[in-house]
Amino acid sequence: MALSHWHGRLRSVCAALLLTTLRALPPNSIGHLAWLAGTVWHALDKRHRVRVRENLRVAFGPAADPVSRRRLERAVFRNMARVPLEAIWFERLLATPAQVERRCTFHGPWPAAGDPVPAGILVSGHLGNWEALIHAARHRLGPLRTVVRPVPQPEFDRIANALRGGPAYVIPKRGAYRGVLRSLRAGYWVAMAGDQGAGPKGPYVPFFGLAASTQRSPARLVLRAGVPLILAVALRRAGPA
Repeated sequence: MALSHWHGRLRSVCAALLLTTLRALPPNSIGHLAWLAGTVWHALDKRHRVRVRENLRVAFGPAADPVSRRRLERAVFRNMARVPLEAIWFERLLATPAQVERRCTFHGPWPAAGDPVPAGILVSGHLGNWEALIHAARHRLGPLRTVVRPVPQPEFDRIANALRGGPAYVIPKRGAYRGVLRSLRAGYWVAMAGDQGAGPKGPYVPFFGLAASTQRSPARLVLRAGVPLILAVALRRAGPA
């Protein structure tokens, strides 16, 4: 019991030290750190490397030559390494509407900047940086809560929730239906990722020639609550940070 307690405390201290160290670095170091971390991750993680390779084969078929696929494969790992690094600098990079507009491009039926609309559901996917999308969406939509899966490590889960606005702005994915309805009725927008498998209970639709289990929750929720649904993404603009 005592050993487990101290192990948890040590992980918390290490997580805090890592976060403090990274925040002390200039934001333009994001790209370099992501390149290095993604390259090492790609080299060491065979299981995910095989999965990414298969996904690229399904998506591109013979259209991409082996060299191009290999380059894309490494780019996937570097992008995934960049996501948590960018989250650490959100408060410096995306602190104001002007910074958001300068660093993000919005695609889809977004309302104009400074013109928030009543509660609704924002459906997007893991394109670019999902966490940055949530942060940026608050400037376009108004008060917003996010449906998320908890991070397995409690220390990093607390950090992730803080970056999302705090526990009051997070709806745990398990049993989220009622939480989403309550949030919509309270005047919040709710962000949901729509590109994850729904398991055997989800309807299957064609996707790159395969049958893919698809989320039906966003459609059911907007019909139940009578609110608008936006399918949109926010992408990074070109630049170092």
